[in-house]
Amino acid sequence: MAKDLLHQHFPEKNSALELDDYHEGQKNIPYRVVGEYKGSEFDNIRYEQLLPYALPEDGDPFRVVMGDFVTTEDGTGLYI
Repeated sequence: MAKDLLHQHFPEKNSALELDDYHEGQKNIPYRVVGEYKGSEFDNIRYEQLLPYALPEDGDPFRVVMGDFVTTEDGTGLYI
């Protein structure tokens, strides 16, 4: 997730919450930032499909492709 957009999706106060105290369905979700990377570091890497029921039958769809249309102005800034 783009650093500039992190707190639009995860309130800063939730970083102090403990994961062990979280229960499914709660609105305050704990999180930790465990690393920072430049987008270019993700170029051409493969990733695991998060929706196993929607797997394509051919091609190589789960690879990061850089694009100049990905910005922090809209969306989450996610690259994958």
